[in-house]
Amino acid sequence: TTTAPRALLMLNNSFVQHSADRLSQRLSRDGAATPGELLTRGFLVTIGRPPSAEERQLAIALLAAGTPAARRDFCQMLFCLNEFLYIE
Repeated sequence: TTTAPRALLMLNNSFVQHSADRLSQRLSRDGAATPGELLTRGFLVTIGRPPSAEERQLAIALLAAGTPAARRDFCQMLFCLNEFLYIE
């Protein structure tokens, strides 16, 4: 089941934040230079599929700042997706 404590853990846990930072660095090292490349590569690496049009639009808005913090927040958002947390 999904619970509020689990959502808060994914948002506030230092391990999750550190992992998001490491994923952001990995995506940058892998050659994802533009926000579009970064978000496509991030989706493929974490959940194995490209982003939908709506996901792309929301992620571009998140990555618009172009800062390392924005990239980390995007990667942390990927970790919070149901597709990342649950196996079907």
